[in-house]
Amino acid sequence: MALPARLLSCGVAAGSLLLASSVAAAELEPITLDEAQAQAEVPPPAAAAAGDGPADSTPSPEVKPESPWAGTLELYGFAPIRTTTSTTINGFTADADFSLGQALRALTSAFSLRGSVEYGRVGLMTDVSYTSVRGEKATALPSERGAIVDLLRLQDRRPLREKLRQRDRGERLDGQRLAALRERFGDRLDGRLGDRLDGRLRERLSSRDRRALQALAGLSNREIARSLNTTLDSEQGLYDIALRYRFGERERAVAWPGAVTVVPYAGVRIVDVGLTITNALERGSFQLRSRSDSFGQPYAQALFGTWGQVFVAPRLRLFARGDVGTSGVGGGSDLSANAQVGVGYAIGNSTQLDVSWRYLHLDRDNGQSPRSAYLINQNGVELGVKFFF
Repeated sequence: MALPARLLSCGVAAGSLLLASSVAAAELEPITLDEAQAQAEVPPPAAAAAGDGPADSTPSPEVKPESPWAGTLELYGFAPIRTTTSTTINGFTADADFSLGQALRALTSAFSLRGSVEYGRVGLMTDVSYTSVRGEKATALPSERGAIVDLLRLQDRRPLREKLRQRDRGERLDGQRLAALRERFGDRLDGRLGDRLDGRLRERLSSRDRRALQALAGLSNREIARSLNTTLDSEQGLYDIALRYRFGERERAVAWPGAVTVVPYAGVRIVDVGLTITNALERGSFQLRSRSDSFGQPYAQALFGTWGQVFVAPRLRLFARGDVGTSGVGGGSDLSANAQVGVGYAIGNSTQLDVSWRYLHLDRDNGQSPRSAYLINQNGVELGVKFFF
């Protein structure tokens, strides 16, 4: 009995060893990634599952609401490559056609800016510009050169004739005074007193008047017409203020491609254009006589226009603007118009550079006699820096 019992115990021990080795081999056998993640998952505590534990204390970021207020400011400069003008003052007409270089040489001052502010989609906008040009060469129309010359010649002769009459009257009065003094004092009259009186007679006609009189006496009508010199002085101010309403996206320096903004506007435009034509008679370097005539005063127009833009890239946009202003009252014509197409590029999150082509038309006629009017056409490049607030 001892041997069977020993064999039984050895068999049990061998079975136990085989079972342990198989369990160890099963534990060392490779498993898949999904099985490993399933084994690593730890079920949440019962308290947390039941909602008894503390909640996550990490705060979620809050989105700041966008302000309903927005605004823009643009500083720009308009450089007309070509400017043509036709100015008529008191019936006399002078034309001018000058390039950008000629305009810059005659330019004395310039200032311009645009701005807008809106609440929601409704807002106000303004556009202010002023330029002053002095001494620009102009040409009198051939049909009117003779009339201008004749008028200037009459103006030249009349003042001189008046001065000659005054000199004659003065000579007679001084002669009478001198005769009375001689009769009263006789030989005791100082000779120097008579010299002084004679000197006063000579001074009555200034040296400039004598030269002008001599030059006019030696000139023919043809020679005077050749010496006619016409210049144009111009002051041009446009001041707009208008209500606007925005369709589409708010104006920004950076936006997603395809963002569109359209802004129609209506308001008042103040046009302040002052023009002066100067006609001068010259013989060589000597100016005989000159005449200046001026026309222009501020007046208001009703303004209607539309501005729009579309983004083709996050920082690149295309834009266009067009407007017209007219008062529609009075017997003459009255019109102003703008057309503009350009491209803008953002150099920051709130700054943008604009380059555009612009055409400006101004037309005014008083409809009276003598006629005074002007017609101004400018087209060229406009450069601007726009800020967004």
